[in-house]
Amino acid sequence: MAERFFSKGTLMDVSIPVKEEVFRIHGQVAYCNRVTESGRYRTGLAFRDPTSAFNAKLAEQIHLIKAYQEKLSQERNEEITEEEAARAWIAKYAKHFSHLF
Repeated sequence: MAERFFSKGTLMDVSIPVKEEVFRIHGQVAYCNRVTESGRYRTGLAFRDPTSAFNAKLAEQIHLIKAYQEKLSQERNEEITEEEAARAWIAKYAKHFSHLF
């Protein structure tokens, strides 16, 4: 969410740090709506190039795998490695992302 309003069509460069990697995304504001409860703005970007779209999905998948790792560790009451979680997540959810590329 953004602290301020951005007009539709505004060009933006966004960096998403994930672990040691920084995913760079080039986009254009598709919408910017104020969220009443927080006073902040939910902002959507339309990607300007295929690399940006790929980077955004890759960063999203990494975050989802990390959350899945934490969930599995809690459910099993034991520490699940990131690699184990990634393999399980890919087997279960990756097909939902395959149509995007």
